[in-house]
Amino acid sequence: METVFQPGICTFEVRRQSSGDKPQVKLKWSVEHDNEGCENSFSVSILCQDNLIGFAAYSNSTLINWSSSFSTSEFYLLDERGLKKQMVGKDCRIAADGQVSRMMGSAGEAERFLALLEKKILQIVEKPEIWNNSEGSKKKSPKEVWGEFKTLWLKYI
Repeated sequence: METVFQPGICTFEVRRQSSGDKPQVKLKWSVEHDNEGCENSFSVSILCQDNLIGFAAYSNSTLINWSSSFSTSEFYLLDERGLKKQMVGKDCRIAADGQVSRMMGSAGEAERFLALLEKKILQIVEKPEIWNNSEGSKKKSPKEVWGEFKTLWLKYI
């Protein structure tokens, strides 16, 4: 399967070195800014024969108005039981303890996968038609939210 780019979504296959499987990877992002704040999200889902075997998601929301401001960030990973577990959030901060490495099979595989994602993000950034695709849109490149996702991914390796 070749890489398929659509507005807000990129899908492709990847070969896992540990098992030789070829799971499907789906990147999803949304980056929207206006004069009252921003809503940013980035996620990666890894599916092998319709089973979710890997998942990581980052989101950030900021609201700014005349009387107050508010900002929150969240980061989720798939745990050993196959459940999406919050690592970072408003009242949550789980200590980094190799969670990404366990999800991906090893630290090396997690780092190789991250490098592959980085290449896909560079391709996405070069295609503004898939992230700024509506009339009057204030959507922006996913490059910034990718950087925040990457930082947390590396922290939890």
